[in-house]
Amino acid sequence: TNISACITTLPAGPSNDECTGAIALAVNADNSCASVYSGSIGYATQSLGSCLSSSYDAKDVWFKFEATSSTHRIMATPVSNNDFVIEVYGGVCGGLASLACINTGGLSEPDLSLLNNLTPGSTYYVRVYERYGSALPSLQFNICLSTTTTPVNNDDCSGAQVVTLSPDVNCSTFTTVNNTGAT
Repeated sequence: TNISACITTLPAGPSNDECTGAIALAVNADNSCASVYSGSIGYATQSLGSCLSSSYDAKDVWFKFEATSSTHRIMATPVSNNDFVIEVYGGVCGGLASLACINTGGLSEPDLSLLNNLTPGSTYYVRVYERYGSALPSLQFNICLSTTTTPVNNDDCSGAQVVTLSPDVNCSTFTTVNNTGAT
């Protein structure tokens, strides 16, 4: 029997591994996500337990934002085949109160929610973690925050999305949409 063993030291966790290192998120005025933060869970540790009823670790990274209106839209989109969770808090590090636990998408789907009843000028904290407890550097996501009050641009008839007619029967031209957050 051959046995191979390796002992190594993992790299340090990300700078926003704890609430006190939260990275400030820019707030977009619409759903365009022109200002988006691209991040990774890479080597993060667990700050708090999962807000979902699961026994998986919640190896999280932290963000913060200053509310500019009473309603904000938040969305985390996985870059690869992952399932992320967003939890939003009011208060200060060391004295946080959970306001929302968001896991609206599945594997490779965005998690999206409207945050209501926010106090403009107040700071809110956001943590993101992978639902199944992994903290690999390959677990990448994009997070976007906006002041819009509609979950998706085409949630109503007035915002209908144009679908381009395909020039052939093989549908070489198509329109892809996601209804996460639609009402």
